[in-house]
Amino acid sequence: MKIFLDAEFTDFQNSKLISAGFVTDAGEELYVELTDTWREKDCSTFVLDTVLPLLEGGDVAMTEAEAAGWLRTWIESFGQPVLIISDAPQLDWPLITHLLRDGWPKNLATHCASMLVDDYDYFEENPDATRHHALHDARAFRTGYQRLFGGVT
Repeated sequence: MKIFLDAEFTDFQNSKLISAGFVTDAGEELYVELTDTWREKDCSTFVLDTVLPLLEGGDVAMTEAEAAGWLRTWIESFGQPVLIISDAPQLDWPLITHLLRDGWPKNLATHCASMLVDDYDYFEENPDATRHHALHDARAFRTGYQRLFGGVT
């Protein structure tokens, strides 16, 4: 099973996870926003202007420990081997491995696959979707993968 990942973080130099979107090849989704790992003063101007206004809050806003628990339980619920794919694994994967540091899902690969696939048409076809919202970007990544490789694999 493949899970497409996108993460938003504070900046490139001292990255702290803000939000993460996960979409399986079959379309199941998980989205979390962390409340206790970053502060506005940690964020680049781009993140302040572009990413933070897209945060939803509410039920998806949680502590790092809560997010790790949700993610671990969600991944393990699939029961089969899981591979996470990112279009920026050098940025996203260290943040996810840090999040899961206290309990790695038994069925999750210990590496992240890299694939530079994006689907810019996704955003035109889904006017409510916004770039730099982690879940929307993960959906676009999945859609691009499916268009390139002919559907769910």
